[in-house]
This record gives sequence, C-alpha cells and structure tokens, in this order.
Amino acid sequence: MDRVFAHARTRYVIPMIVVGAMIPFIIIAPILPRWRQAGESSVEFVVLMVASYVSIFVVLWVIWCSQMRLSDLFGPMPDARDSKTLLALGIPMVGVAVLSVYLVFFPLLFIAPEFVNWWISNVARGELLVSLETPNAIIINLGNTILLVLAAPIVEELIFRGFLFGRWYAKYGILVAISLSSLLFAILHADILGAVIFSIFLCLIRIKYNSLLAPILVHIGNNAVLVGLTAVEIFFFGVEYEYTVQEFRSSWWVAPIGAFIGIPWLYRYYQAEIAIESRTQNVA
Repeated sequence: MDRVFAHARTRYVIPMIVVGAMIPFIIIAPILPRWRQAGESSVEFVVLMVASYVSIFVVLWVIWCSQMRLSDLFGPMPDARDSKTLLALGIPMVGVAVLSVYLVFFPLLFIAPEFVNWWISNVARGELLVSLETPNAIIINLGNTILLVLAAPIVEELIFRGFLFGRWYAKYGILVAISLSSLLFAILHADILGAVIFSIFLCLIRIKYNSLLAPILVHIGNNAVLVGLTAVEIFFFGVEYEYTVQEFRSSWWVAPIGAFIGIPWLYRYYQAEIAIESRTQNVA
C-alpha cells in the first residue's frame, strides 16, 4: 500500500485532485442549468457533487495505481470486532466536534460577532439533508447520504491519509506528515479545530492498522451519526437546524454534552488501542 503513496509526489497529486473535481462541472454542469440557482437543495447539485468525488477517485486510480488491486491500495480490512469499534468511534468524534465548535466560536461571539455571523451564514450553513417539503426531497436526501456516508469518507481518506500522509511520512517523518495532512484537511472543513483533532486521530488509526480501511470506517461512522441526527430532526420534528447566531448562542448546552460523550470515549480508546501498542513497539 505505502509504496504507491510514498512515490506519488504532492506537486503532481494535488493538481490531479483539482482536475478530477472539476471534470463533472465542465462536462455535466452545462446540461444541468438549475444547479447554480437551487444550490444544495437540488438534484442537479447532488449529482455534480457525487460525480466530482467519483471523478477524483477515477483520476487518482488511473494515473497512480491502475496496476494495483483495490486490496493492495486500501490495505487489509480490520476484523469484525475492530470494524464495529471503529464505526462506533463516529459517536465520540461528533461529540468532540461539537465541543470544538463552541470552544472556538462561542468566545468570538463577544469579540467578533460579525465574523461569527458570517461563518454561520456562509461556511457552516451546508445542508446535510433537506426538508421533506423541498421538491425531490427523497432523491436529494438519498444522494446526500451516499455522498456523505460513502463517497466522501472513501475519497477523502484516499487523499489525506493515503496520498498526502503517505508521501509526507516517507519524506519527512510521522510528525510532519500528521501535521501537514491534518492542517490541509482542516482548511477544507467548516470546523477547523474539530477537523484537526479528527484528522490526527485518523492518522494514528491509519498507522495502527497500516490500512486506509480503518480510518474510512471511522469517517463513515462519524458522517453517519451526523446524517442520522439531522434525519431525526427533520423527519420526527419536521424542522431543519436554524443556522443563526441566536440559535448558536442559545444551544451552548450541547458543548458539555459533546465533551461528556466524546473525550472519555476517545481517551479510553487511545490508551487501550494506540498508546499501549506504541509502548509495546518501543520496548521491542
């Protein structure tokens, strides 16, 4: 697995990722005129996003690893017990993400409220699912679920814990590889602190199992929890989350709940599965 990533130079990989992401918008977008007006609440936009992730995967596969089997590229599958544990880690990951959002942005409400308002309106507003009253809601929600729970975890792990981490690990060592890949991963997400923590943990899991399938499972679990919580909110209560400063301020109580769920769980997993293995290897 690592022999592909170690020799895939970053200055070639990143342009290929950009090209792969843009191909559907160049080829398919012109025949889907509604995607710009309706945005995320349209079938056209979901189709383009799914096609974009698939296109990135195809471009990377054809250029860098077409001679390899998928099992050689992604590494071994964790056993059934470990797979369930990794999927379940999505729960504490979401808890820590909620905590990190409030740690960063709640103090900013008193220092730079205009910035927080801009962040909520323009960065954090991305829709996971749409209201059932939206036209074609079932198709849009199904497409978004496929995008978030399958396409994004597979492709993002291939990019960040695969090509980028693998290359920088081989060239600069573990600390630089984790730092650079995590910072780049975080820049592309609304919750920068939470994304950094998430990425660091996924890098450690990737090292532990010597496999991309392990962090993919955690990523799938994390996104599935987010989609599930949104579905409960929409399908059972008939409302969508209100992304406003007032709603953000009044919902401060979710931060300690996130901390209570996330921190002890991840700490116990780290001590039992990662730290103890590291100490064992050092002794050996």
